[in-house]
Amino acid sequence: MHRLTTFCWDPATQGFKQKTTEKELGVNDVLIGTTHSGLCFTDVHAKGKGCGLGHEGVGIVRDVGEAVTHLKIGDRVGWGWLNSSCGHCKTCVSGYRQYCSEARGFAFSDLDQGLSVTIVLSIRLLRISSPKTFRQSMLGR
Repeated sequence: MHRLTTFCWDPATQGFKQKTTEKELGVNDVLIGTTHSGLCFTDVHAKGKGCGLGHEGVGIVRDVGEAVTHLKIGDRVGWGWLNSSCGHCKTCVSGYRQYCSEARGFAFSDLDQGLSVTIVLSIRLLRISSPKTFRQSMLGR
């Protein structure tokens, strides 16, 4: 079991509170210690859903599921708001995985994703070996 801690909006106090939950690491999952995370109006818009603040982050791999072979503990990785989809339906293969009926992501199913520690499906992660490599990966060069 892994302890995930984030901060979420509390309507009763009109402030943020710490939220902690425990989750098992799936065979294709990666546990990430977040070092940097985006906060934008999406977080403001979604705060009433009880989800953790922060998404589209960068962090260090702390643990990997038994089927994960392309990442290891200590790797720096980045991820977006959508953590998983089926990957094989017509919607996914046409490039619109955010509309997959099995999609999971920030604010609509992964309410524990956030600023401190998160669990992401391994195929949704991009390894970042250096800032230059990250720019090249994002630009396709």
